[in-house]
Amino acid sequence: MKKILVITGMPLAGKSMFCEVVKEKQFPIITMSHVVKKEMREKGIEITNRSLREYPTNLRKEHGMDIVARKCKRLLDEALNKGDLLVINGARGPEEIEFLRTQYNGSIVIAAIIASQKIRFERFRSRDREDDEKEWEEFVFRDNEELKWGVDNLIVKADYEIINEGSIEEMKNKSEQILKEVIEKS
Repeated sequence: MKKILVITGMPLAGKSMFCEVVKEKQFPIITMSHVVKKEMREKGIEITNRSLREYPTNLRKEHGMDIVARKCKRLLDEALNKGDLLVINGARGPEEIEFLRTQYNGSIVIAAIIASQKIRFERFRSRDREDDEKEWEEFVFRDNEELKWGVDNLIVKADYEIINEGSIEEMKNKSEQILKEVIEKS
């Protein structure tokens, strides 16, 4: 049976680190924010911390809270043809999960990556990505927007949880263990 492992968590909790382990195992990954960024670029919208929160917020208001998952459907269908496990990086709310469950017969497993706000802010300031601002206010804005989308409700419903406040090696080990468990339960 095909499984879909959905990774969720607050910004900079470590979702991308988890996906690095997935890449090493050569499972397909769909990153939901990439679909949003692609659409923004096509519309000529500059990608900043603020625009990357405001644009999807407006999409959700206009088209429903599951719109980003619906926009990913074609990519998901293609990726599911490539193996028995697909990883979706960056689900932000329960409505996205409900959409996925209706489309894929309930074969959804959720893993939440968790880190304190302090640690996430340190990561925010140290990395260099196009949508990152370095100020506390922008970081808080980012968190608040994602909370409005329901990411906190998704985190508490997760099947697996990784606390990512230690070393990169610890995170890799925890990620590998969850992948192994998900695959074994397939």
